[in-house]
Amino acid sequence: VRPLAQSKQIRLATEIPETLASTFADADKIMQVLTNLLSNAIQYTEAGGCVTVRVEEQTNEIQFVVQDTGVGIAPEDLPRLFEKFAQLARPQAARAVRGTGLGLAISKRLIELHGGRIWADSEPGRGSRFSFTLPIYRLEEVFRDYLRNGIDQARQSQGRLSVFVFAVADYQELLKTGLLRPVR
Repeated sequence: VRPLAQSKQIRLATEIPETLASTFADADKIMQVLTNLLSNAIQYTEAGGCVTVRVEEQTNEIQFVVQDTGVGIAPEDLPRLFEKFAQLARPQAARAVRGTGLGLAISKRLIELHGGRIWADSEPGRGSRFSFTLPIYRLEEVFRDYLRNGIDQARQSQGRLSVFVFAVADYQELLKTGLLRPVR
């Protein structure tokens, strides 16, 4: 989205820590949500404004925040913001912006499918802040749950259980956890 921001003379800022807990998510879908939120923020921010992306690790989740210095959203419109085909009243400066009214509804659905939540805070004339969370899943929890569910399903259907094969980005790190042992 950098070219879009530069074309409108909007500054993009990031506040992302060097290290974060790992989580399991569909990277393409999370990128779709972030791109949608950033595009909206840029569209509704006037030249000279700023859009900031912030990522913070919470106790059991990772929180993403896209904040802008744009036109803002009226308080009465916030409850309808994530509805399909929602077309909200816009200030004169933002009336040229057109969309289908599906981007935020799709974003909400994608985040909820990941076990997270999404919401917005805004003040007319002062900008908006869109936030979403993704739960932190530990590798051992995901692996254990997958095996447990597979065994339960195999018992119920009196069928077989197949164990999946997966790619590991950092094999040495996985060995340190004790979950995986080298075959000799």
